[in-house]
Amino acid sequence: MDETLLSKAFVLCLLALGNLDATPLQKVGPRIIGGHDTKIEDHPYQVGLIVDNEFSCGASIISPTWLLTAAHCVYVAQIQNSTIQVFANSTEVNSGIFIYANQSIYHEKFIYGLEDYDIGLIQVSEPLKCVNCKPIDLDTAGPKLNQSATITGWGKINEMDLPEPHKILQKATVRVLNQTLCEEWYLPKKKYVTERMFCAGYAMGGIDACEGDSGGPIVIGGKLAGVTSWGIGCAEPKFPGVYTKVTAYLDWIKEHSGIGSSK
Repeated sequence: MDETLLSKAFVLCLLALGNLDATPLQKVGPRIIGGHDTKIEDHPYQVGLIVDNEFSCGASIISPTWLLTAAHCVYVAQIQNSTIQVFANSTEVNSGIFIYANQSIYHEKFIYGLEDYDIGLIQVSEPLKCVNCKPIDLDTAGPKLNQSATITGWGKINEMDLPEPHKILQKATVRVLNQTLCEEWYLPKKKYVTERMFCAGYAMGGIDACEGDSGGPIVIGGKLAGVTSWGIGCAEPKFPGVYTKVTAYLDWIKEHSGIGSSK
């Protein structure tokens, strides 16, 4: 049986048993801690997702009608037949211009509860036309060790906070970390950093994405290098943020949205 169908059946069983929150997307997403307030004018590609009237995740505008986000940000919404709404052109959460999603797509190899292939697309019902709604180019070079990267989002700014979004968009600067070291840090926890992911942050912790930032952008050199995906805790030493690597999915993005160029 197809792995995606198996995973769907598993989640549906959990829902039936009441083991998943009725609006799980705001909680399944990991993970800005150690950042500061910023303005949407400086990050006009950033948008937020609202699922069943509650903030869930971030996303990035890659064309007037397509957004790139994490698979886990749309997966359960599809299973529950939930409505996805997008807000844009606003520094404040759940504000600005609102538009409904026309369709959402997640990678066919994504399995709910695992971290790999955590990439998804959302097509909005009409083109985003606003002052601070500008597509960001997809990275085609891939992240390099020690490169400076920018993460943004409305996620928690303290790991102990209640699972609610931060009112003002946050920004932080992180560094691309050694892939092998990151794999070794996570391996004892039986978490696997694959070649389709990269790690960014600091070995000592202190700055990181957090719950609610999932699906949002990590930008290197002005291009979208990754999607905020997962991690253990927030800003913990030797547990940096793990991001879906855009260059690993250029063909997939092109196939499903027509955006970008194939590898």
